[in-house]
Amino acid sequence: MTPPVAHHDLRGQRGRALLVGDIHGCFDLLRADLEKISYNAEVDTLFLLGDLVDRGPQSAQCGDWLHHPRLRGNHELMTLNALRGGVEERFHRRYGGDWFAALPGDQRGRMATALVDAPIAIDLRTPAGRHVGLVHADIPGEDWPGFLAMLEGGGPARGDAEDTALWGRSRLRSVTPGRADRNTRIVGVDHVFFGHSVVYDPVTAGNCSWIDTGSSFTQQLCLIDIDDWLTRGGAPVTWRQRFGSWRHHP
Repeated sequence: MTPPVAHHDLRGQRGRALLVGDIHGCFDLLRADLEKISYNAEVDTLFLLGDLVDRGPQSAQCGDWLHHPRLRGNHELMTLNALRGGVEERFHRRYGGDWFAALPGDQRGRMATALVDAPIAIDLRTPAGRHVGLVHADIPGEDWPGFLAMLEGGGPARGDAEDTALWGRSRLRSVTPGRADRNTRIVGVDHVFFGHSVVYDPVTAGNCSWIDTGSSFTQQLCLIDIDDWLTRGGAPVTWRQRFGSWRHHP
């Protein structure tokens, strides 16, 4: 199993560090967006924020993308839990897992194991030298090195940190437009990017950004060049941007 924290150092490389929000089986959208920005797999590095599957029409094609640096999201975990059957399988199917239920039994096990074999956090140095954190949903507290230490240290603290990283939403819910709220400032890192919580448009508050624009609902993905995004200052939050209509979906 992949360690809970992955470290990537791209300093000095000539390509881009690209990041895409929750794909949810909309890989045709991703292919189209990559073409628009002239993605070059030989020099660019594409990071995936988790939730590659469920709801979208190409979820079963996710295996073509598992070689990219990626995070474990709550929907990756849901595929593994669905193997237990019963309430876990019904929960998964309710939130877009019918594609998984339709797979032959032997394929389901292999697919779920492959999907969940991804880190909880990515600690990244971009080509321009910025220190960036990537997490699917949220982190406990405001200390990036402390969060990584919890993940790498094991014990109850790791379980709590993983749960927040896969499911948490409290940080975004507390954001107030026009203010740099203290709990949107995470120390020990230049910037942290999250997915999971659907927003109308990308949101930046403090040194945090949320870029899940609800691909399977809106047919819109958020694909960014991390260094360019940070140079431009991200996307300050407004009331309209704060949450999408589907914010309560797992």
